[in-house]
Amino acid sequence: MGRVFNIVDRMALLCCWIGIALIIFLMFMFSFDVFGRVFASTQIKGSYEIGQFVMAIMTFAAYSYAQTSRAHIQVSFLISKFPAKGRYLTLCIGYAACFAICIVETYSLWLQFQHTLTSPKVSPVLYMPYYPVYCIGSILMLIFAITLLIDVFRSIMAIQGNKEAQDSFSRILAS
Repeated sequence: MGRVFNIVDRMALLCCWIGIALIIFLMFMFSFDVFGRVFASTQIKGSYEIGQFVMAIMTFAAYSYAQTSRAHIQVSFLISKFPAKGRYLTLCIGYAACFAICIVETYSLWLQFQHTLTSPKVSPVLYMPYYPVYCIGSILMLIFAITLLIDVFRSIMAIQGNKEAQDSFSRILAS
């Protein structure tokens, strides 16, 4: 099971690097756009649209890594008062609920991808199709769902007394 955990953690890290690359791309694109407007009286056509598409993908790319590095905002002061098994059971139920919602979102994005693929919707300035954003978002959301499912399994292992699984939640439960 540890091998599966490592694979999911690496997928989340890859998503993080995708997000970082997109941030760097946005930084350069908007910098060139501003410098072009100020010094050359020209701008990058469609930079606002490109920025919207990239930020949508970047948001989905961040979820998995934030989950594996325990960087999501979580209110755990109440959970930390529970006995050990109660803490992990609460986390298990919470991750299972988030997983279910995430699967619904993944399915919704996939349906939106299929819809925009069959009836092309394009952006108003550059006429870029929307379907790649929905497809990439769906894939990244699926990776996030897998990450949540792995955390459900980790919390079950923590309930059973697995020390490695319990240590993975120490950052959340520390108070």
